[in-house]
Amino acid sequence: MVRGGGFQTRSLEFASDDGREFRFRSVDKDASQRLSPGVRLPAIVGMVRDQTSALHPAGALVAAGLAAAAGIPHVVPTLVVMPDDPSLGQFRQEFAGMLGILEEHPAQRPHGLPDRFGFRRVVETDTLLPPAGPAPRGIDAREYLAARLLDLYLNDWDRHEGNWLWVTSDTAQPYRWLAIPKDRDQVFASYGGVVLAIARAFVPKLVPFTGDYHLKGLTANAADLDRRILGALPMTVWDSLTRVLVTRLNDAAVESALRRMPAPYYRLSRDELITKLRARRERLPAAARAWARMVASPD
Repeated sequence: MVRGGGFQTRSLEFASDDGREFRFRSVDKDASQRLSPGVRLPAIVGMVRDQTSALHPAGALVAAGLAAAAGIPHVVPTLVVMPDDPSLGQFRQEFAGMLGILEEHPAQRPHGLPDRFGFRRVVETDTLLPPAGPAPRGIDAREYLAARLLDLYLNDWDRHEGNWLWVTSDTAQPYRWLAIPKDRDQVFASYGGVVLAIARAFVPKLVPFTGDYHLKGLTANAADLDRRILGALPMTVWDSLTRVLVTRLNDAAVESALRRMPAPYYRLSRDELITKLRARRERLPAAARAWARMVASPD
């Protein structure tokens, strides 16, 4: 068991006796921990901490349901309370009783054996991709685009290189690598209010969650990765995959995914979420085309 890093999330990484790998991530975020000592004034810390309310605590559960409906590989998240258990060891005092998302990840097994998801190899982005230049030929760009279109739909802007796993079921080279998004903290992120609307001009990723798309902020964190993997895809592929996604994310699929939330969360947020998700589904083809042009012409 090791403590994970992160900008505002407390996390633990651990494995079960049968080799399955898990990551626990706190629902309550604290970006103020990264403030320099000179600006850690109570008013500033309070304002930064207040932005935790911009995140939906069960967004990762809905994202997994929609990914399943769309046929997109995904991690398996569960909303849990960390038990007060001696096996936490040195982390017991900090993590016992904490509400968080427990994610089961694909796991690299010895000797190329498949894990329980059927994947034989699992790597991080910095292992698969060189620091610069075009992406390796083995990356399935179409599958990556499908995953990124779902990110767009979910208003999940935080898709930097560290928030992906790359997996293959192949037994021999050349391997076909599929992208799996992880760390779904920013699903349905909604940074609202007058102050953040002003700040958005300087920090575009402070996106609100509405029926429309703020493309500059939603795509900034993954811009380099997107350009390297998606830059050569023709518009016909963008259009085709968007149509498939829109078809699969029908009202029944959205409702089923929303019901993955705990009942209190469902009652409080279902109507608002389904209204916005329907509007975003209708506008996704136009947003995807605009984003494709951004990827093709990054300047």
